[in-house]
Amino acid sequence: MIGSEEELGGRLEVSRVIDTISVEIRGVLIQPLIADKLGVPAGSVGLQLIRYFRDRHNRPVEIAVNTHPAERFAYRIQVVRAKGAAENLGDGGGLA
Repeated sequence: MIGSEEELGGRLEVSRVIDTISVEIRGVLIQPLIADKLGVPAGSVGLQLIRYFRDRHNRPVEIAVNTHPAERFAYRIQVVRAKGAAENLGDGGGLA
């Protein structure tokens, strides 16, 4: 849930429940203004994350854009098969 007015630094904000978060990760060349703030040369390779927070009506509540120099970012994902999933596939094994 979006924070209270006090948590938002006095900005008036109606609380809305976040239903969906989607993330885009893309390679970028870091623009001069951002490069200066990050302490890297302009044109350096980086990764940009764009996160979309949407409510139950699929309306955007917030969009967050973060840029990271490539050497300061790692992305890891782990996928674990749910217990009993193999039996539900019919062939007793592989991924569908």
